[in-house]
Amino acid sequence: MKAVVIINPASGNEEGKSYKEKIEKKFSSYFDEVEILFTEKGGDAEEFARKAAREKADTVFVLGGDGTVNEGVKGLAEEEYRPKFGVFPGGTVNNLARVLGIPMDIDEAIEVLDFKKHKKIDIGKVEEEYFCYAVSIGAIPEAIHDVSGEEKTKWGPFAYLSNIIKNITGEKLYSLKIDHDGEILEGEYSHVFIALSDQIGDIEFAGTGHTISDGCLMMYLLKKTDIFEKAQALGEALKGSLEEDDRVKAVKCKIARVESAEGEEVEYDSDGDLGGKVPFTAEVLPHHLDAYYVDQS
Repeated sequence: MKAVVIINPASGNEEGKSYKEKIEKKFSSYFDEVEILFTEKGGDAEEFARKAAREKADTVFVLGGDGTVNEGVKGLAEEEYRPKFGVFPGGTVNNLARVLGIPMDIDEAIEVLDFKKHKKIDIGKVEEEYFCYAVSIGAIPEAIHDVSGEEKTKWGPFAYLSNIIKNITGEKLYSLKIDHDGEILEGEYSHVFIALSDQIGDIEFAGTGHTISDGCLMMYLLKKTDIFEKAQALGEALKGSLEEDDRVKAVKCKIARVESAEGEEVEYDSDGDLGGKVPFTAEVLPHHLDAYYVDQS
């Protein structure tokens, strides 16, 4: 069996390369062959993952942030044979790693990895791209795009939080038409969030029953609210009663098409990066990847 490990050397506070020896030791105890590849530019992780799939590698791991992980997923998504997929969290937020229960410390993540623990998970497709976390519209993705690499390195997740707080105080409403599984919604919303699981970073939106393996997307539509009402809605979400909050509409679906009702140019975010502009169609690809996880129970 062969494992391919793709490392973004800028990950883990610019220390990605320093994990090579530890990874080789861990993987050599289970696999017959271990190939470690370092990215040098955008698109490398996608190319490496696709090549590994076509060479019938058993496993592909990515050590990097959400962008590098997304590239790895994209490289596997369209292949008929898809190796098992794993993540070591080397970025600021590490959404997929959190959903899979993987420790945020890279050394610990390598240490606790059990090659026998993997499960089928869903991924998403938006237009011709793929996502493993969420597609969204609103002030939050706009705030994420405004954070510089220097700020992320210095402040970590707090860099995002600071920008989000600044952005949501002056956010705008979007007049949208949304078709979800053939049902039409029209209205004005400040945020649209279409997610593959009920976990956003460290926040778990309990009570929805939504997991990354249930073959569905969960779409949250936030209506016009002030910053205090947003805080209240977040509290309801954490208590597990989000679907009962009239400020947020939560809809489970398999496919959603979002367009501007007034022909406005509205940008959307995909896995933390600018995805494009409406209209767009997001859909779930059920059980598309076999991913390694850590059981934290």
